[in-house]
Amino acid sequence: MAVVCSVPSTEAGQVFSDLQTGAAYSPGAVPFAVERSDAMVDCGYAAAQWAVDLYRWVWSPNVPSHQRDRICGLLFGYSSSAIEKFEVQKPVAYGPT
Repeated sequence: MAVVCSVPSTEAGQVFSDLQTGAAYSPGAVPFAVERSDAMVDCGYAAAQWAVDLYRWVWSPNVPSHQRDRICGLLFGYSSSAIEKFEVQKPVAYGPT
């Protein structure tokens, strides 16, 4: 899975259209546009539809941010040890988690 860009929701339609055109040149690529909780839309490509479905779910309001970070790390191809190392080195977050 790869996020190509993040855009305001008002611009997502055109970007997704461009991604669909690009997917025609990459058989098996699944273009996606997933709205996040901050009114931004992540656009990109995935290798399978289930990955897009999981990425869409991870942005639902009932998913804690620390779990969102872990799941996104796995979807983007990081190993479990790399994610654990990131968590150990991650600066303290301010605000609700």
